[in-house]
Amino acid sequence: MRQRTSRLIACPQSTVQIKIELKIAMVKALRRWLEANELFAIVTGVVGALVVLSLLLVLGGYLIVTR
Repeated sequence: MRQRTSRLIACPQSTVQIKIELKIAMVKALRRWLEANELFAIVTGVVGALVVLSLLLVLGGYLIVTR
């Protein structure tokens, strides 16, 4: 994994710089959490749930229309 450097934008209002720093920190925290909790398992679960829900909607709609 390549290392990313954080780029801060210097501006007179410090709130923009703080928001950028917080966003970078949140992205890093989320990435660490996903890596710690096995990203593949999470993605597989989400995709599986989406497939099951879409099949239920399609088959349920088909059964409703054909009756």
